[in-house]
Amino acid sequence: MTVPLNIHKASNSTYPLHLLVTLLMLVYGSVAAQYKVTLTILLPKETTAYQNLYLAGNINQWQPNDVAYKSKQINTKAYSIYLPNCPKKLEYKITNGSWDAVETNADGTDVDNRILHIVSDTNITIKVAAFKADGAPQTYTKASTKSTQVQLLSDSFYFPTLNVYRKVWIYVPKNWTKKTKYPVLYMHDAQNTFDRITAFKDEWGVDEYLDQAAKQCIVVAIDNGGAQRLIEYSFASNAMALVPKGKQYIHDIVHTLIPYVTKQYNTATGSKHTYIAGSSMGGIISYYAGIQYPKIFGKVGVFSPAFWINYKPAQELAMRTTGGIRQHYYFYAGQQESPEMVQQMAHIYNLLKAKRGKSPFKLSIKGAGKHDELSWSKELPGFFDWLLR
Repeated sequence: MTVPLNIHKASNSTYPLHLLVTLLMLVYGSVAAQYKVTLTILLPKETTAYQNLYLAGNINQWQPNDVAYKSKQINTKAYSIYLPNCPKKLEYKITNGSWDAVETNADGTDVDNRILHIVSDTNITIKVAAFKADGAPQTYTKASTKSTQVQLLSDSFYFPTLNVYRKVWIYVPKNWTKKTKYPVLYMHDAQNTFDRITAFKDEWGVDEYLDQAAKQCIVVAIDNGGAQRLIEYSFASNAMALVPKGKQYIHDIVHTLIPYVTKQYNTATGSKHTYIAGSSMGGIISYYAGIQYPKIFGKVGVFSPAFWINYKPAQELAMRTTGGIRQHYYFYAGQQESPEMVQQMAHIYNLLKAKRGKSPFKLSIKGAGKHDELSWSKELPGFFDWLLR
């Protein structure tokens, strides 16, 4: 049976959500065959620098140090990873334990995700040229792509509850003045929001989109904390963030950053004019922020949320929230991310929508969508049209 993958569901559609989820299960069920794969990783020279190599991909929600996908060393130039239940399509990269130590080309440039199409139990050999942490020389220079409307709000903004300093960037519309009150969207992972030169690989292009958009808003983006990102974007403990700091992070946004931006830029105030959005772990912490601070954030963008990290706590949040506050939520995911991504997001959407009554919700599921900035950037027109209507 062939099922079309270009499903797009909006909250004002009459298409029942439970049928959508059933259809998605049929889609993924039809391609759920799994095989035994042994992956051999060859390095360009003998080394004792690598204690462990890991596979991060669509098989494990892109966790860069998942012990279930840790290598065994064959010799000083070769490692192996055994995948007992490999899907037909495997998209992945090799890491040395973190995204700061992901594989690169020999000259230090980024590599695309590796993609394998598996048709039987097999042994596969790949070559890794270098890792980002090796400090391989860059033979190219990225050009900055940020708009002239993007400014550095602070290179060391203090988050008092977290007791950390973070870079904070701000996009200000061209016709902004102290007398012009704009709504404000708060975003995470600022490194990937405005500029390719700071992005892990691609950028969202929020500034390029707003430069040509008819409706405008201010966008404040906060740099993630690198190795602290997972901890600071987790609102409940999990296997990779035993002591989460997401609650403190959002507390500092609400009680320190928002008042500062409001004063400095004379912004429109109140929940009708204050929004928050993010992707992956940023999607999780945005979801938490919306529920925890319903009188602060009137609209919430939840892109490709990594709900598997905090799935049970995320469900509990949705179930205990009240129906009296008319918040708006925009959920997005791509079918090329993982079956769990779409199914878990749809379930959270269902739980929350049942509590919110007639509040404008939107669920967008794109057949070609992947877990990357390029896919999220393609969703910006629909998102900002919903956000600023």
